[in-house]
Amino acid sequence: ALEQLAMRIGMIAFSVIIATLGETSYATHQACMNVLTMSYMIGQAFAVSSTTMVGQSLGKVRSDMAVFYCRASSMIGVLASGTLAFIMLCFGREIMTLYSSDPQIIDCGAYIMKVVALIQPFQGIQFILAGGLRGAGDTKSTALVSVVTIFFLRPVLAAILVFGFDMGIKGAWYAYMADQITRSLLIYLRYMQGKWKVIRFNVGRKTAARGWVNLKSAGPLISQKALHFFVRMLPKEFGCRRYFRCGLKRRQGSQWQVLWLCSVKRQTA
Repeated sequence: ALEQLAMRIGMIAFSVIIATLGETSYATHQACMNVLTMSYMIGQAFAVSSTTMVGQSLGKVRSDMAVFYCRASSMIGVLASGTLAFIMLCFGREIMTLYSSDPQIIDCGAYIMKVVALIQPFQGIQFILAGGLRGAGDTKSTALVSVVTIFFLRPVLAAILVFGFDMGIKGAWYAYMADQITRSLLIYLRYMQGKWKVIRFNVGRKTAARGWVNLKSAGPLISQKALHFFVRMLPKEFGCRRYFRCGLKRRQGSQWQVLWLCSVKRQTA
């Protein structure tokens, strides 16, 4: 709820800044936003598929398949966004004539359509990778990135360019482009960290995690030796130095599933 509230406040502030430029600028902005909103459908469609496939793959504890689906969705999505960007670059003026016959709106809108075209690849990759992170349960990072860029970066930079440098509506759209590029970069860096490949969720006071591990020393039954080996291995797997108490479920061969995981006080011995 707080994420959506912050995003809406940032969007309203951005629109208010453009509204102060006059009716012509605001009409141009609305026409370009309509075109941009239609382009959202491509990124959002692939984002939904990425969310679904990544969630299913990690549910099966196949992080390799989750990476494959993210990459495949990103490649197809960027290709589709690039095609749309090419159309906007070549036919931006013709698109604007569908919204208005005012020469000023058409001229200014045709220029902004070039900015919108440059935004498309970044917008597409940002939607898709963010969808994959959400499918993995990493919703806090995507929410934080959205709040920082939409609530702070976009309106503040737009106000600086519009009022400080007197760049008009073009400055506002430069700020929008900077918002999209920054958001795409932050989402991409979070994706490349790879922490989303481990599913984690809170159960009461316990921090649970599901994953597959290969216990070569494990026998047909859960033995103290296998459990001790697994507990000592967990700090490396999960990037921390604490010891854990866990429950295991034997599956095929030497593959064991972590049913629950609870941190305990580190042993000194």
